[in-house]
Amino acid sequence: MKTILFFGLLIFITTPLSAQFSIEEIKNDHIAIKYDGQYLARLETKNDKANDEKALETYKVYMSISNPFNPGKNITKQAGHKFPHHRGIYIGWKKTIIANDGNYDTWHMKRGVRQEFSEIISQESSKENAKLTVTINWVSSSDLILKEERSFVFYKPNANKSFTLDKTSKIFAIKDDTKLMGDPEHAGCQFRANEEVVNNKSAKYLFAEGALNEKEVKKKSGLEWACINFETQGQKFIVQHMTHPSLKDNLIYSAYRNYGRFGSYMVKDIKKGESEEFKFRFYISPGQFNESTVNECKERYAEFLKNI
Repeated sequence: MKTILFFGLLIFITTPLSAQFSIEEIKNDHIAIKYDGQYLARLETKNDKANDEKALETYKVYMSISNPFNPGKNITKQAGHKFPHHRGIYIGWKKTIIANDGNYDTWHMKRGVRQEFSEIISQESSKENAKLTVTINWVSSSDLILKEERSFVFYKPNANKSFTLDKTSKIFAIKDDTKLMGDPEHAGCQFRANEEVVNNKSAKYLFAEGALNEKEVKKKSGLEWACINFETQGQKFIVQHMTHPSLKDNLIYSAYRNYGRFGSYMVKDIKKGESEEFKFRFYISPGQFNESTVNECKERYAEFLKNI
């Protein structure tokens, strides 16, 4: 607050505080990323094995994205509903093959496979961004098979409430040499729109070449990004999913389901005791596709490359 003396009168001028990011942990439930006091996203960290139902609800760590016009609602899918393993922004592989052991399904999370939040490694928030890194244990029953350092950077939202999010998963092979594989619909890093989209079937997709049908997408290898438009809670949203060029070898996008599950698939081998990084960027915005969307997506991907 500033105080000015003007012709014998005290005039108080209130200088508004600039909006800022904050990170708040609710133990064994979630980690909130807020901007200007409002939920932007939340990392779902709850781990409850009290009974089978609770174990199914909490077997995966994922990022939920809030509706900027109604922060109590999410534009991403939660646990349950159709395809219960699809949740927010998530990562896994249907075939997680451990040498001298066998296959673990870290996509559908079958037979006791879980991603369990361990701890916050670092966090930092400012006016311009919020940074969060956590440790996640990938387990089968009580057996540790992989360890992950999952990092996020949230950038300052624009006036229209759009924002950019960087996600990096650094995965360590703990038990033995590991091969991460599966297929484009059941592996990789993906985004799943709110469960409402199952019923309204509003999901549409664009690529660098424009609109492609399912058959055309399946034939494409090396796509660098894909963009979805869908409707939930009476509002349309655009999400662009971008994959780091270090993952371009045999990179395949699965982006054609009208219920709003899409993302990129890649195969990786990790030696025991070593790690691999999986880097992605997401642009999330209210709005709908128009004639400039493809060029805007290209420009955002070019900006992503500059920041590498």
